[in-house]
Amino acid sequence: ERFSNIDIKNNFITKAAQLFFEAYNINKGIRITLEKRIPISAGLAGGSSDAAACLRGLNKIFKVNASLDELAKLSEALGSDMPYCVYSRPSICYGRGEIVKVLDDLEFDDIPLTLIRFKFGLSTKAVYQEYEYKEKNRDKEIENIIIGLKNNDIDLLNDNIFNDLEKSAHSLNEYLDITTNRIKELGLAVHQSGSGPTHYILKRNISKNIYKACDKIKLYQTHILCNPNKIKKPKF
Repeated sequence: ERFSNIDIKNNFITKAAQLFFEAYNINKGIRITLEKRIPISAGLAGGSSDAAACLRGLNKIFKVNASLDELAKLSEALGSDMPYCVYSRPSICYGRGEIVKVLDDLEFDDIPLTLIRFKFGLSTKAVYQEYEYKEKNRDKEIENIIIGLKNNDIDLLNDNIFNDLEKSAHSLNEYLDITTNRIKELGLAVHQSGSGPTHYILKRNISKNIYKACDKIKLYQTHILCNPNKIKKPKF
């Protein structure tokens, strides 16, 4: 997609490049072309993953040979989810998200995923402003999610996946409740990605009814991702 309203100076990629050059005393410039595939304000970490890829790419181009740990530490200044995106591996994150425990032994594939992408976006800042923190131990759910991924147990995943930002995101746009309620009426579990509005369904052989249910609501788009390859370590 082409965007004419992007503030280049405040874009995550620009900030990542400036941070990298300053940290490693590089007095050169670089031209970066971004082919945007992840929608803006969709709750899919599009900007964060772009910035993380920028750091890894510059590390390779300028032969700095910084480790992923070093790049992740550097990226903390850009955002809470940046370190996770730098590693680009299944991980458990602590603190505000900057403390990352990479699950290197966790390999999985053949996870059927249906994305429900809405045409409107949500401000991450606005979602967090609506969020009310209630301390709750999620260790059991996390343990079951890892088991579910290892065993390709979709039911176990659906029973344990959680997102504490869902309530605040839904309070900002009524179409989220309308759409997810229609999906749940079909007997399907639906989960929110990040701060929203994108939601996803984990299920094999999605019924055509899901499209009929969503088709009555004009503020969404659906995309299907079937049998993605195993998540691999970043090349750089």
